Amino acid sequence: LYILILIFFPIFGFAQKENETSAKEKAQREKLERQSQVFAYEGYKAGKANKLPESEMDYRKAISKNPENTTAQYNMGDVLYSQEAYNEATHYYQEASVNKEASKEDKHKAFHNLGNLAMQNKKYEEAVQFYKEALRNNPTDEQTRYNLAIAKEKLKKQQQENNNNQNNQNNQQNKDNKDNK
Repeated sequence: LYILILIFFPIFGFAQKENETSAKEKAQREKLERQSQVFAYEGYKAGKANKLPESEMDYRKAISKNPENTTAQYNMGDVLYSQEAYNEATHYYQEASVNKEASKEDKHKAFHNLGNLAMQNKKYEEAVQFYKEALRNNPTDEQTRYNLAIAKEKLKKQQQENNNNQNNQNNQQNKDNKDNK
């Protein structure tokens, strides 16, 4: 009996310490999540007051406290988009779109805005893919459906222009070859 007590007593003590550590870690995570929410709200208020640098700073703080804060990631993308920092905005929208904590609506909005950025950069094939992904997350959004149709139309036109340019280039090469003979 004494041997069994000596064997199992340390195991119970270790389990108790593990539970205490787990509880402390959980409390710390919850504290950081609350702080992140506070910073995100401050960023929202600053954005509404059109104080974009302050808003950006608050969203950066929110994300540093909780990198899984989808709202802060998405709103950070919006602030950067407003400041015409498109590459960085793309990064934050992508983070929000793949965040495991993101709702379908959050993903929809992030993919929609990624599509808008791709359209702006004349990357129509990427835009089509982003709009399709946005519609997978919210099939009822008519604005995304409309943007998808425009992106497909522009992609088709871009591909036709590329084909025409290729044909013209081939014709010019054939003409030059005939002239050289």
